[in-house]
Amino acid sequence: MIAQPELTAEEVRALALEVMQRHLKLEVSGYKCDRAMLGNVLLKAAADGLSIDAVCQELSGLAAANTVRVPLNKALNMKELKQHEQQMNEALTDWLPCALYPRRLELALDTHDEPFYGKSSAFEGYVCCGPAKAGTTHFIRVASVYVIWRDVRLTLAVTYVRPKEASLRIVKRLLKRVAAVGLRWYSLYMDKGFCSTQLIRYLQARHTPAIIACAIRGKTGGIRALCVGRKSYITDYRFGDGTTVCLVLCRRRLQDKTASGPGNGWRTS
Repeated sequence: MIAQPELTAEEVRALALEVMQRHLKLEVSGYKCDRAMLGNVLLKAAADGLSIDAVCQELSGLAAANTVRVPLNKALNMKELKQHEQQMNEALTDWLPCALYPRRLELALDTHDEPFYGKSSAFEGYVCCGPAKAGTTHFIRVASVYVIWRDVRLTLAVTYVRPKEASLRIVKRLLKRVAAVGLRWYSLYMDKGFCSTQLIRYLQARHTPAIIACAIRGKTGGIRALCVGRKSYITDYRFGDGTTVCLVLCRRRLQDKTASGPGNGWRTS
């Protein structure tokens, strides 16, 4: 029997730090906070979903949170956002499994909103609005594309989303990055944030199969008017601009049995 190598937590941390330092140009020079310390703080924050303050309080031997945050803010200049994005994407695809390249993949795209509580006008062109969550309606929004490989999510590319940026433009940018590393795909899965007739027409013209979650909007008409009956079903649906899709309406059991009204308990794609 061939022994299977096992990685320890320390080896994973060291490898991740090596990849980060190779691609992310976070130049830090100080006697309290150096590049290695900054990298370890960011890895811990990302892995455990913690803030920089929480990481600096939890781990011993680190500089104060403000001491870490100052060089980080200097290194991550908003004017160089595209360069930072490119570096992050290079790091994400540094160690992809070789078995991914000869295959045609199923890719999933979604968006992630990070609450933003700042007041500075310097962030005006980067902050997106959305439904209230975590005490704010303003968010830093990031879109990602990933593949599930052996029950593990492998993120292939990320991109910052600007306010009112068209979903088609975002999808093209992500897929262009995936193609640049030599990967191919045959179908796409997207959350409702990407649902637009412009994107649907683009995918139809390229004969790319896709499943896109569709938001139920309005009070009585449109898709909401189709949310009737007790069973899930499939039907053709024509949007206002003439774009036709195959619409799947899924009936699900509500956790809140007091909810009522058309559209409650339905999901569409």
